[in-house]
Amino acid sequence: MLTTYEFYVAQKDSAPRFVPVLCGSELELMRRAREMLAQEAAEFVEVRRGGEVLLRLVG
Repeated sequence: MLTTYEFYVAQKDSAPRFVPVLCGSELELMRRAREMLAQEAAEFVEVRRGGEVLLRLVG
């Protein structure tokens, strides 16, 4: 079952940008968050579901 997560991608000098992401498992969620952190050269990626913070990856 796919679940929509709220990714907030923060760049160094700007407010976090909202990106909705569909994932089928927690493993996929972690992979997508790590990929986004690296691809965007982000300061951090915060993952939420229903407004609740699940995790924050810091680059």
